[in-house]
This record gives sequence, structure tokens and C-alpha cells, in this order.
Amino acid sequence: MINKENIKKREPNLKGVSRKTSLKSIAFQKNINNRGKVGLSDKKKRDGGPVVSPYLVGVILAILVGSSIFSIMQKMNQPPL
Repeated sequence: MINKENIKKREPNLKGVSRKTSLKSIAFQKNINNRGKVGLSDKKKRDGGPVVSPYLVGVILAILVGSSIFSIMQKMNQPPL
């Protein structure tokens, strides 16, 4: 929570600014320096290894290439329109 001392020190000297607005402004100014800082416990720990195994990539590639070759062969055997 924000102390009354901090409010007096940082409260802008603008007339017509409500207390709620000035409190939000102070909270925003404090939060600016903390953006993007995540503690070590909050970060996902990764071992640095590959996300997808090379075997899975090979299987997917073989299926894609095989299906494209199969469809080309089917198109070649069809009679012309």
C-alpha cells in the first residue's frame, strides 16, 4: 500500500487533480521500473534441447513428400479432360 508520506512527496502540484488520479499516477510511476522483471521461480526452466525430436521431423517430412509424390502420380494417370 502507498504511504501518506509518499503521497505528499510525489503528489503533483496540478490543481483539479483528484486524489484517486494522483494515487494511480504514483502507483504507475513505481511500476514502470518493475516491468519485464520476472523472478527465477516464475520463469519456465528449459534444458536447451530441441523441442521436437529429429525423428518426428523426419516422419512428418516423409509423409508430406510421399503424399505429394503420390498425388502427382495420380494426376499423371488420369485421362485428360
